[in-house]
Amino acid sequence: MDALVEQRRHFRKPVFRPAQIAFSEKAPKLDCNAHDLSVQGVRLRLTTTYGIPHESDVINDVTRKPGRPV
Repeated sequence: MDALVEQRRHFRKPVFRPAQIAFSEKAPKLDCNAHDLSVQGVRLRLTTTYGIPHESDVINDVTRKPGRPV
C-alpha cells in the first residue's frame, strides 16, 4: 500500500490565513494560522499546544465556529 495515497473523505484546500482560537468571551484569543480548509474543518498551526482546551471556538476571517483538537 502506498503511504502517499490520499485517504481523506473531503478535499482539503491549501490556504494561509490568520485565525484565532477563542476559549471564552472574556479570555484573550490565541493567534494562529489556518493552513488547510475542508468542509469538515481546518488545520491550524500554533506556536504551542500547551493549555488548549478540548472545546473552543475557531475564528477564521469573520466566522466563528466551535472546534476541538483532533
